[in-house]
Amino acid sequence: PWKSADRALVIDAYEYNSIDWGQLVTDKRIVGFINKASDGLPPPYFCFGGETDVKLCKALWKRYAVTRELFQTRKVV
Repeated sequence: PWKSADRALVIDAYEYNSIDWGQLVTDKRIVGFINKASDGLPPPYFCFGGETDVKLCKALWKRYAVTRELFQTRKVV
């Protein structure tokens, strides 16, 4: 659906999403913008250890956060 010209898009500007703002402003499909109040706050985890340990820790926390968000969304629906 992202490439279809007849689809409207809403952008989530969460701080960990990389956005090319220069390219974004040229897209006429953009109809909305989500600005989370939690932006700028540190992530709710603390990872330490070697590089591999830190990458694994961050990956697990991201998966947990997505799963938690999906659970809450489905619970509401």
